[in-house]
Amino acid sequence: MKFVKRLFLAVGFVGLFYPVLTVYVPLSEFSDVGGILYYLVGTALVTLLLPFWFTWIPFQIGLVIVCYRYYLPSDLSGMAWFQNEISQVGASLAQFFTGASAIFPTNVSLVMMLLLIALSGYLLIVHLRPVAGIMAAMIYVMILQVFTKYDYFAAMVQILGMGLFVLGVSRISTTVGWKKALGSLLIVTGMSAGLTRVAVWATESLVPQQQWVENQAKNVNRSLDEAGLFDLVDYYNSGGSLTRMGYDEDDSQLGGPVQQNFDPAFAAYDDEPHYWRISTRSVYTGVGWENPDTLNLLPVEYGFVESTGEEETVEITIDRESDFPYFPYTYQMVGANIEGGAFEYVVPSNELYVENVGGVVPYSLTLVDVEMDFAGLNNVSITDTLGLEEYLVVPESVPQRVWDLAAELTAGPGTMYEKVRALEQYLSSDGGFRYSLREASVLPDGADYVDHFLFESGVGYCDNFSTAMVVMARMAGIPARWAKGFNSGTAAVDADGVAYYEVTNANAHSWPEIYFPEHGWVPFEPTPAFNQPLTSVASNEDAVLPDEDDVLNPDEVSKEPEMPVSESSSREVPESTEVGEEARATEERYLPELVGVLLLAGIIAVYWWRHKLYPLAAEWLLQLPRMDKRRVILWLFELEQPRASAQTLRQYFGEIERLAPMHRAVIERFVALNEATLYGPDETIIEDDQIYEDMIAVYRDIQKMKEKSSF
Repeated sequence: MKFVKRLFLAVGFVGLFYPVLTVYVPLSEFSDVGGILYYLVGTALVTLLLPFWFTWIPFQIGLVIVCYRYYLPSDLSGMAWFQNEISQVGASLAQFFTGASAIFPTNVSLVMMLLLIALSGYLLIVHLRPVAGIMAAMIYVMILQVFTKYDYFAAMVQILGMGLFVLGVSRISTTVGWKKALGSLLIVTGMSAGLTRVAVWATESLVPQQQWVENQAKNVNRSLDEAGLFDLVDYYNSGGSLTRMGYDEDDSQLGGPVQQNFDPAFAAYDDEPHYWRISTRSVYTGVGWENPDTLNLLPVEYGFVESTGEEETVEITIDRESDFPYFPYTYQMVGANIEGGAFEYVVPSNELYVENVGGVVPYSLTLVDVEMDFAGLNNVSITDTLGLEEYLVVPESVPQRVWDLAAELTAGPGTMYEKVRALEQYLSSDGGFRYSLREASVLPDGADYVDHFLFESGVGYCDNFSTAMVVMARMAGIPARWAKGFNSGTAAVDADGVAYYEVTNANAHSWPEIYFPEHGWVPFEPTPAFNQPLTSVASNEDAVLPDEDDVLNPDEVSKEPEMPVSESSSREVPESTEVGEEARATEERYLPELVGVLLLAGIIAVYWWRHKLYPLAAEWLLQLPRMDKRRVILWLFELEQPRASAQTLRQYFGEIERLAPMHRAVIERFVALNEATLYGPDETIIEDDQIYEDMIAVYRDIQKMKEKSSF
């Protein structure tokens, strides 16, 4: 009956912390909740099946390490990994407490969350003390409810409901018989569900009263916002560097944390995802990006692929918000139209420009439905960089170690395409860099933006990853430039059932573009957790790349655009690239499941043979110096038969004696030793190490008799 009670507490523990994790993971900018959910369930199982501290601790440490590495992967292992992570956590805390970073470090918060779950589970399931876990979960969500714009009411209701459940179950007595205990359990479950339902009903029914309160709060909030209070708090909280996400024309100084901004920007009416480019930058200054001062306006057709008229085309409507003045466009385009005006193309920024259009009106883009030829890209080599010189320039101020890294990553006889993919993979996965909007550091005075990211911070967002790839590609002799705009956005369907992508300021993004002769500027994606729809092998297993991309070299203004190759020339992705990426993606996809299955199998095996492992653990503990050997023996027997709080040692071991009457002399000798140690003068204490080994033998004999009587 006690095991059943602890089983219900374990289930309640998972239900209590699950809503906390669904809130914590996206706010911490992790990709999915799966890893930490496995950790939560694993913690419940370990604590349920292995309650003794010397078995619980090593398994729990293993769970913490697996979960930590899942969210913060590293190429290191063993003590090298452990020492590196300790130093990283220490450095993150030092930056936070010294004011170098205004955002609480993600690696530290992950460790704290994992330890909170572990300790809360142990207190609840083993020691029947649920208050600490309930309060921790509630306070965490309540703080987020107050200080963020998100509505966590559903999470709070679930925490309250599960909190009432585990609180009630922890109070159920297991000595009153299974029928009364089951009745108490049903009452606790019913009351928890009923009170939770009443809370939901009150919230749904008292809408006018809630709206009145919310309106009053919004009025106060609006007044404070108009007075600049929140901007002031954000500014000083970030050391004067926090900015809101969105498209910004000034890229001369990159770096520093940003806060998400979900204000809508535009809607793209198409059922396929696209990256939406607004402009490019060609001059890297060491701290940001600029363009040459000379700007030219050209006919819009210059910037697009020239169509033969034989390809299938797709028309996309872009519906912008009234406060969004830019003109995002995408790759594979052959034209753009806007009512009441005509587009022009800005060189070298590659922006679309239009004059004398009243208001923010929708416009349309025409795309050719031609796929990209990865094999063709793989056969390209840079033999002539005439007209591309500005896309190979790297400032002399960039430290030598960045050059060395670029040379190392692109060394060997590989093709230009393979070198580009090597840079992309290093930044997105192999290099161990971490994506975070909040923890991107402000660039120190005199530092180079790329060097600081690659060798000092290792944490950043799209600007860090894309700039690093452009600079290292140029170092390898590959023409590259920096593009910015928006990622695909969120798929949606309007009231008429028409598919579209909703793009907000939170989708603002930057990425590198690489120039391939006879193909044009091709986008790549080095930022972790992002996929460039046009060239992401992982998300386009059967995709082929169009042989002509969106725009030609801006410097070659006297040349006519080249005609795209027909679809018949497109071939599949090179086997070496596709198979490797697919195998890697499959391995990563099933790794958590594999770890979970192995962990569960290990826990079940340990639980099944626990009565054989417990005495082995006791023998090991007896060998430790300064170990209280009497306590070890007491813990061993209490695992088999819990001791009532009012029982004396003699009464308790009297029950043990009835289980093994043949060992009466040994048991009485152990009890006498305990009584002399606890109550007698020091000179009467007699050391008797043999008695501890004899008591372990008693435990083993009791287990053997139980095994025989069970058949």
